[in-house]
Amino acid sequence: MSTGLLRADSLACTDTAEVARCAGEQGKFWEYHNLLFERQSPGTCWDYASLAQEFRLQQDPFLQCLQTSRYRQAVLKDLQDGIALGITSTPTFFINGRPLVGARPRSEFQTMIDHLLTPKTSSYYPLSPHAPCSASWITLFCGLEAGMDEPTRLTKTKEQWAKARRGGEEREVFYEGDSRLPPGQHLVETWPVLDLGSKPDIPLSEWTLTIGGFVSHPVIWTWEQFQAQPPFTDRSDFHCVTSWSRYDNDWEGVSFKHILSIVKPLPLAKFVLFMSYDDYTTNLPLDACDDNDVLLARTWNGHSLSKDHGGPVRVIIPKRYAWKGAKWVKKITFADQDAKGFWEVRGYSNTALPWENDRYG
Repeated sequence: MSTGLLRADSLACTDTAEVARCAGEQGKFWEYHNLLFERQSPGTCWDYASLAQEFRLQQDPFLQCLQTSRYRQAVLKDLQDGIALGITSTPTFFINGRPLVGARPRSEFQTMIDHLLTPKTSSYYPLSPHAPCSASWITLFCGLEAGMDEPTRLTKTKEQWAKARRGGEEREVFYEGDSRLPPGQHLVETWPVLDLGSKPDIPLSEWTLTIGGFVSHPVIWTWEQFQAQPPFTDRSDFHCVTSWSRYDNDWEGVSFKHILSIVKPLPLAKFVLFMSYDDYTTNLPLDACDDNDVLLARTWNGHSLSKDHGGPVRVIIPKRYAWKGAKWVKKITFADQDAKGFWEVRGYSNTALPWENDRYG
């Protein structure tokens, strides 16, 4: 994966990654890549044509590649996937789900791998305490698989992580020294974006929320009708299964308890299935949704929820890992039987309890 050639302070400069891709069409990817990396400095403005002459590239096809932004979407998607996985600089390696950032000596990799292969008496390993792991599986991950159709790459990578941990008899637990932080998590101040590669654009004039199934009073709310429901505010922490947590998020929207009071689930209703406008699904027991801090959020920290983060409306279930809170929610179905959602059928936990380090099925 090429997220741009630059260090953490220059990740926005994705045009350099596009240039290297274009040079790669003439077999010069790594030469160009390495030169740009070596010569970079804050505020660098490149004369790509002159650099192309330096490498004896054919000018016309090289410049045509740049002018048509042939690799723009691929580079931006790589960058997005990297951020979603918590990558902020290159190189970043994952060993058993834990990041190892920067150019490290071989001995450091060997030490970590030996540690993971050795029976343990301690649950903490100082090199990278950011993610849970199972000693039954070792993998070295450097970027995402090249050549795989979008948005399959991120899905396949996470699915492989889940499969590798399925049935694992040993799960390590890592703490960052904060009793408020669930095991295996690290604290961030940003709000990373993670999705399936598609962000549906939903005009508010066309947005609806359908609530049905085993309920006495099914409803289909338009945006105006949703806005007319009693407002509900809550502050809660946000825990992503990819190992990061963010504290003190201020949400405003409609409480799930209010929804229950409107639709009145029948006694047969024991489970809830959420569906999104991108056809994502996730499931929970009804009693997990019938909680004081569960809501359908339309604002975050005083601002309308952006499309990147699931706007206009997403589900917030603070006591579960965040994938249980569907972004771009369009349908809520109350059911008598459990139906696993998108990630649950791909090896992720059906219950998703952060304080139990409950990531994988």
